[in-house]
Amino acid sequence: MVDFQYNDEPLLALIAERLKNQPVGLVYFDIADFSQIERTYGTQVCEQILGILKMTVTRVTPALITYRIIGDDFFLYTALPHGIDAEVIQILRNLCEEIKLNAEQAVLAQLPILIDFNLHVGFDIIHNNQSKHLHYVVYSAMKNTIHQAKINKSPLPSSLGREEFQQILYDKNISSVYQPIVDLSNGSILGYEALTRGPEGSRFHAPIDLFNYAESMDSVYILDRLAREKALRGCKALGDMKKVFINVPSTIINDPMFTPGLTRLLLEQCGIQPHQVVFEITERSSIRDFDTMKQVLEHYRSQGYQIAIDDAGAGYSSLQAIAELQPDFIKVDSSLVHGVHNDKIKENILGTFIAMAELMNIRIIAEGIEDQQDLHKIISMGVHYAQGFYLGKPNKEMRLIDNDMIQDIHLQNIIRAKIQSPITIGELVVPMRTFEPQAVISDVANFLNNEERSLGVVIVEQDKPIGLLMREKLYRLLAEQYGIALNWNRPVQKIMDQQPLIVEADMPIEQVSQIAMTREVNKLYDIVLVTKLGEFIGVASIRSILECITNVKMENARFANPLTGLPGNLQIQHEIQAHLFSKEPFAVIYVDLDDFKSFNDLFGYQRGDQLIQYTSDVLKRVGLHSGNASDFVGHIGGDDFIVISTIEQPEKLCQNIIHEFESGISRLYDQQQWLTAKNRNGQPLDTIGPTISLSLIICSPNSETNSEMISVQAAKAKKAAKSKPGNVYHVHIMN
Repeated sequence: MVDFQYNDEPLLALIAERLKNQPVGLVYFDIADFSQIERTYGTQVCEQILGILKMTVTRVTPALITYRIIGDDFFLYTALPHGIDAEVIQILRNLCEEIKLNAEQAVLAQLPILIDFNLHVGFDIIHNNQSKHLHYVVYSAMKNTIHQAKINKSPLPSSLGREEFQQILYDKNISSVYQPIVDLSNGSILGYEALTRGPEGSRFHAPIDLFNYAESMDSVYILDRLAREKALRGCKALGDMKKVFINVPSTIINDPMFTPGLTRLLLEQCGIQPHQVVFEITERSSIRDFDTMKQVLEHYRSQGYQIAIDDAGAGYSSLQAIAELQPDFIKVDSSLVHGVHNDKIKENILGTFIAMAELMNIRIIAEGIEDQQDLHKIISMGVHYAQGFYLGKPNKEMRLIDNDMIQDIHLQNIIRAKIQSPITIGELVVPMRTFEPQAVISDVANFLNNEERSLGVVIVEQDKPIGLLMREKLYRLLAEQYGIALNWNRPVQKIMDQQPLIVEADMPIEQVSQIAMTREVNKLYDIVLVTKLGEFIGVASIRSILECITNVKMENARFANPLTGLPGNLQIQHEIQAHLFSKEPFAVIYVDLDDFKSFNDLFGYQRGDQLIQYTSDVLKRVGLHSGNASDFVGHIGGDDFIVISTIEQPEKLCQNIIHEFESGISRLYDQQQWLTAKNRNGQPLDTIGPTISLSLIICSPNSETNSEMISVQAAKAKKAAKSKPGNVYHVHIMN
């Protein structure tokens, strides 16, 4: 390897003189396996090879300025004519090929003892650059030529690109844009991914072009450090709670300057805490040294930083990287997320990541969310966080997402929680001792000493919860040196958690669980405070929440339809019986897809499943918007569904179902292809597409009404509805 610390002033003077009038070409020759030749044939043969190379260069190069031999590295400097850069490069390329061919032939002819002989060649053009010291310009050209020769790549197409890239590094002329990462449990911002951009209008504006070029120039570490610095310095609007995700290549472990000390100093300058920084280890290139990587990352973790595996599912070793590095976040690549709402294979793969993450206590971030359907799908699957153009585009400012988007996310969580767990947090509430904020800590400690089963105390003011003090946190504080002396007579509000998790009693436990498990690690198992219209009514422990969710999921899984996840026939019968027993009026809507067999035959069963899922989503959305909280949506089987509601105007519910169905059905099929569809008798259909028929039975139950009577009336209403074209509903009133 060449030692670049030498200072060849005569060489620099020669080059400087020539650069006044014309560019200078630099050619580098690397003798393949030179060390092996020396070990096999001796030093004398090696000296003969170098002598032949000198003679060839002198004879073939008409405008030779000089050459330098450093060990077995041969550098040739030659004057070049003025002209278009591409033409000058071709002249230099031709010279390289001529020297290479002549030298290889001459060595093999004069040294027949050699079995083979090869030269690796690299070249570059040195231009007159007034803004930089000549030593730096020549040094950069030497590095470029060696890099070309060593990796056997074609020379770079233009030295102007190299100069432009080097100028970008010299001027630190890159910037960061920030894309929000959204918490899907409530629509808040978890943090922002910092994305690097080159200068506007330059060939290096796109990050992939910038970093690919940096890799070819062996400058990826320099660029990465600069990108990290720019990303952190642009985080003035980050606040105290949000995180910044910074991309680092897996090869960063080889960078001697990738040290916690330097990054920590930069964070202090930017006013950012280590726990707010997440290093995204890009997974598109293989991680070869997991032991070293784990040591480096563990050192960072000990400082408070967090780790994410980026591009999971698109790289070479996703599962191994997750198992070995045990990251805090897994960012699932957009190739597995985009279109997941209508791709069963992607859904299954994403589901595998989710299940694995739950077992390992890792958070999932879905990348590439570009439309509402994918967003709704990943929320229903239980993905924790998401980012993508639909949620927010990269911007120089750290922007929030729209309020309409937040409301939509909230609505989808309610739908999911209602299906998976109709139980609300209020049903798990147990009482807990409360104290006023001015109560002294000694009173709290004495209470907890006497009540060993109590997990903590709640601080309330005018019946509203304002703080929480967990038992183990109080004991830990008092156990410190002088802990009792310093704190025994202080008011409890001085040490209480002023930001406990407080939820309303009607919130589904599934949603409470999602919010609770995204808290900071040191608060992960703190109890949840429950209110009713803002007033404190009790608490729920994380253990009771998780146990309840597990039981509900097991029960639902036994009877739910596997395609839609909706309750099946047994639960449907229980729901109808409960309404009949109550003797209160209710409505039953039987939902049937028209020409579903024709749709399946024409577009295939996978598209048929998508139509079933779409109908299921329509019924859930409309039921949530237009129905009552206690309304029920079930899946009878195939293309048949049921809605049971207690609203006063069930016809309005039917109208909303039809409107919602019509608004998006065209996205599921090709309308021109539908014109070729045939019915069960092989005759062409006369419909404009798949339609829906609703049979509405309005029940005012008495002692004689039973589920069989409802089924009979529903069959009649269904026949009447299906006799009419288009999306229709037929009403039958049972007295």
